[in-house]
Amino acid sequence: MRRDYYGERSLSGLRAVADVKLHEGDTALDAARLIEAARDIEIIVTDRMTPGPGEIFPKLPKLRAFVRCAVDIRNIDVAAASAVGVLVTQASPGFVQSVAELALGFMVDLSRGVSRATADYHAGRAPEVIMGRQLDGSRIGIIGFGSIGQYLAGIAKVLGMEVLVADPFVTIDQRGVGQLVKMATEKGRATRANLKVGICGEHGGDPESVKFCHRTGLNYVSCSPFRLLTARLAAAQAAVEEKGGVGGGTK
Repeated sequence: MRRDYYGERSLSGLRAVADVKLHEGDTALDAARLIEAARDIEIIVTDRMTPGPGEIFPKLPKLRAFVRCAVDIRNIDVAAASAVGVLVTQASPGFVQSVAELALGFMVDLSRGVSRATADYHAGRAPEVIMGRQLDGSRIGIIGFGSIGQYLAGIAKVLGMEVLVADPFVTIDQRGVGQLVKMATEKGRATRANLKVGICGEHGGDPESVKFCHRTGLNYVSCSPFRLLTARLAAAQAAVEEKGGVGGGTK
């Protein structure tokens, strides 16, 4: 591993509990060099640039864990590691709390005019007296509901805010992916008229995606149990909107 990536504080902590062997190079080790460097190693600690291909794990009999100091483990063959009893770990997304707190700080700033008043003060002007807005009872709109959005939504609920969420990643992109779905359905049925077509996944519980599937002529959507009622309601609404047309079902 590279010294400047981890820092002296981290290295000191590791050395307090184990003998540490450093990779001092500027580039990540490939499979052959990693095997050679880690023959007597029990735990490998890597940054995200060092791959963990399947071929290395059977050749490192003393290895017990492959520790990734990053969230991304896509270049580690977890199945191959597990097959020989090697634990693969990844870092938690520590930026989630920081970004959510930054967004919260912006909301307080904007609702109270803190930055504006500060700028006026430093410029020798009397800050304008305005009526601030408390967050409790206010409405927050969150676009995207990944780790950051979910964490921020939780904070906002605790503060008494009304939370509205729109997640473009759970609604089918009708002009992009949607056109591929439509094309596949039409071409498939051109060859086999009774071909049954549907989607499976969380898109199947998204109302807008369900309505799109209905309009495209899909036979069904499949989703998680907790989204089933939403999917059924959306399918019914799609049928009504089409004035009695037969909509896609759910399962």
